[in-house]
Amino acid sequence: MAVQQVEQSVSIVVLGAFNPSIFLPGWFAKEDLVREKDAESAEIEIVHPEVTVFTLDWLRLEATRERLVVRSDRESHYEVARDLVCGALDLLRHTPAGKVGVNHDVVFECGSREAFDNFGWKLVPQGPWNQVLDRPGTARIDEQGRRTDDYDGYIRVRIEPILDGGTRVRVGVNDHFELSKENSSSSTECISALLQDEWATIAKRASEILSHMKGLVR
Repeated sequence: MAVQQVEQSVSIVVLGAFNPSIFLPGWFAKEDLVREKDAESAEIEIVHPEVTVFTLDWLRLEATRERLVVRSDRESHYEVARDLVCGALDLLRHTPAGKVGVNHDVVFECGSREAFDNFGWKLVPQGPWNQVLDRPGTARIDEQGRRTDDYDGYIRVRIEPILDGGTRVRVGVNDHFELSKENSSSSTECISALLQDEWATIAKRASEILSHMKGLVR
């Protein structure tokens, strides 16, 4: 069986100084960032001064004092999720925030044990480990590269075999941006603009990296 993509998601992670109590489904509906019907059907996991978590049928949001995470596993709603984040950041324009990452995650079904093992050994050869480990195999690998644009930050790729006896591998691309400290008073607006301006480029870069990783599974 050829390698197949069986899961996918996009998440946006903003690091800053947030008030989790704000991020309620009703607030997003009031600000026209989600439909009233979606807000009413939201599943709220927790609302607390330190953390808020809720899910819609196309989105999961988690807010803490240091981090806002919005994730969608529905490709048709990736840009909708981005627009929700941008809308919230534009409204909270006096909130300090300095870093943002866009994560594209997929799960590949390798199709055979041989392809699954060879993929890991191709990335981390057994040779250096054979003398100290019995049948060494890759448990997780993080590879990081410099940005090639005008932003500070990095591109990081994480590869993790799903160790449940099957032959699936999770691959994630983290496109990480760091804003200059001079933008502290308007950083949420800067992040919002960055997400809108760079969205297509981020998606294209992730697609190229993920396609390359998929091509190594043989």
